[in-house]
Amino acid sequence: MITAITGPVCSGKTEYLIKRINKSFACSSDIEVYKPYQDTRNPGKLVSRNGEEFECEDLSLNMMESVWNSAIFIDEINLIPVEYTDKFIETIFLLCKQENLIYGAGLNLTSNMLVYPQMAAFMAIADDIKVLTASCKYCKGAAQYSEYIGKEEVKGVQDHKIGYDFRPVCFSCKFVAERKEYL
Repeated sequence: MITAITGPVCSGKTEYLIKRINKSFACSSDIEVYKPYQDTRNPGKLVSRNGEEFECEDLSLNMMESVWNSAIFIDEINLIPVEYTDKFIETIFLLCKQENLIYGAGLNLTSNMLVYPQMAAFMAIADDIKVLTASCKYCKGAAQYSEYIGKEEVKGVQDHKIGYDFRPVCFSCKFVAERKEYL
């Protein structure tokens, strides 16, 4: 069973993942918790914006291949280097054959409104997809997109900036803001 959790920043993806981890832990399930080493925030921990945390390891696809009969949790799938997407999906298939339950979370869209290939591939093979929304910073409606507000230029999927220089925005407010820029 593969479950994908996706949405913009501040939508509760990591919080959702940690709740599932705690539920599995309470049921005495063997669990494995990972995040890509590219996520340098809070080394060795998954930390949600509301302060919940759980210990984790850096994601190693080779190490994961030896896991059997466990619940596997992976946060920030969108940070896995794009060139490893195929290897990541092959590893997920192998883990399913080894009777593992897989939960993975990550952003749905880049700040340039591009789909993260890693998340798209993961969602394509998922049995269940949870799409979470956040509250738009402008209108308070359902935000589906993460707007980059940092100072460095972001060019594409590979150039995703890690950190808190993002805010959730709905598509309507994004497009209204773009129209105002051109007027």
